[in-house]
Amino acid sequence: MWLGIKNKVLRNTLVGIWALILLVIYIPVVFAIMIPSTKSKVENKTEEDKKVEISKTPEELSKEKAEMDSKAKADEQKRAEEESEKQKQADSKIPGLAPVDVYLNFEKRGFKTTKSLKSEYSFWYSKDSSAGIDYDVTTYTTGDVNSVLRVSATAILNFEEEKNIIAVLPFIQYASSLPYDKAEPEKATQWVKDNFNNDKAETVIGGVKFRIFAPTEFARILKINKEGYDNL
Repeated sequence: MWLGIKNKVLRNTLVGIWALILLVIYIPVVFAIMIPSTKSKVENKTEEDKKVEISKTPEELSKEKAEMDSKAKADEQKRAEEESEKQKQADSKIPGLAPVDVYLNFEKRGFKTTKSLKSEYSFWYSKDSSAGIDYDVTTYTTGDVNSVLRVSATAILNFEEEKNIIAVLPFIQYASSLPYDKAEPEKATQWVKDNFNNDKAETVIGGVKFRIFAPTEFARILKINKEGYDNL
C-alpha cells in the first residue's frame, strides 16, 4: 500500500496517522483486559480471606477477639499512665520559678554553669570553688525547660584552707531565697540559720518544701521542691 505512494513526505505522514489510529484503538482494549483481571485477583483474595475466617473454629475466633480486646485495653492503660505522668510532672513544678532564676543569680556571684538539656529531663550545674569550699547548685526539671522541679545546693569543705562549716551558711541562705510564687525569702533564710546543724530538718514556705541535711561537720545540703513531691 505504502510502496505505491512516491511522495516520501506524504508516505511518512500516512504512516504516522495509522500508528496513532492503532494506539487509540488498542490501548483501551488492553486496559479493558487488565482491569477486570486485577479486580478478579482482589476479589479472589477477599474470598480466600473469608474462607480462612469461616474455617476457624468458634474457640479460635473467641481467642482472637480476646487478644484484640486485651491489646486495646493495654494500649488505653498505657496512654492513661502517660497522661497521668505528664500531669504529675506539671503539678510538681515549683510555681513561678525558672532555671534562669537560679543559675543566673549564682553566675552573678562568679559561678560557672554547664547545661544538659534533653527532651525528657534537663540539668543545670552551677559550680564554684573558693576559700577552701566547693559549691554546687543543681537545678533539675523534666519536659518544659522553663520550669523547675528541684533545686539542690551543696557546700563541702575541701581542706585547702582551714575552715569551719559555719562559713557556708551565707551560701545556703542565699540558695533558700529563690524567687518563686509566694516565696518569703526572709523567713527562709532565718529558718536555714536556725536549723543549720539540724540534720534532716524541713519546713514548707508558700507551698514549697525546704530540707536541710548535715551529714558531717564538713558538708551542708539544702534541697528545695514543691510540697508533696520529695521523691521526684
